[in-house]
Amino acid sequence: MVDYATAFKKPFTDVKKLIIGILLSILPIISWFAMGFAIECSGVGKNKKSKKMPDWDNWGDYFVKGLLSTIIGILYALPAVLILFVGAGRFIFNIMQSSMHKMMPFAFKAVDASMIEIWMTNNWMNMFPGILRIAPILLLSVLLGLLAAYLAPMAILNYIKKKNFGEAFNFKVVFKKAFTQDYFIVWIVVALVFGFAGAIFNRIPWIGSAAVAFVMQVTGYTLFGEVYSQSKN
Repeated sequence: MVDYATAFKKPFTDVKKLIIGILLSILPIISWFAMGFAIECSGVGKNKKSKKMPDWDNWGDYFVKGLLSTIIGILYALPAVLILFVGAGRFIFNIMQSSMHKMMPFAFKAVDASMIEIWMTNNWMNMFPGILRIAPILLLSVLLGLLAAYLAPMAILNYIKKKNFGEAFNFKVVFKKAFTQDYFIVWIVVALVFGFAGAIFNRIPWIGSAAVAFVMQVTGYTLFGEVYSQSKN
């Protein structure tokens, strides 16, 4: 059974460690230290799990784990991004092809944002068929993006467990661990809480989004690590 209470309490077991993690989460690249620390909270690959956060001592290891986990996430999302670009390119081509004669007045003028807005307002009906034609492509891109976001935590933890970057793409193991009832429920809970907390605290400049990111990473990977360890290879 997944211990939600321990996972949600974990980021607050040490205020000093929490503050360090939040501050490191503010800046890109530097945030990889915090991400690696959060992944360490999963307990995967450790002989004994802890209800508290680890110490901020193995900085190099945290940075590498944060960096490589980001790369893993990007590679998993790559099919969705490529398909999105194909859809966007096709949409732009269709619009230009169907509306070329109406764009001629702009051909020899310095085009500014207001002129583009006027053109789009007057020609939005020409855009609608193009949107319908690429709707299946956009839907496929969204579905692949969601699948990537769903699989990435298990892929990252498989890399951590095996200490081998290539194991993040051992799809047989990743799929087996990801497509379980416990993981599905945990992923939904983390996504909902992250979205709710983000909607509230992201209004606070810098600190708000950093705090939500770090707290939810620690909580999320604690839960993901528990599910990962409980499921059979």
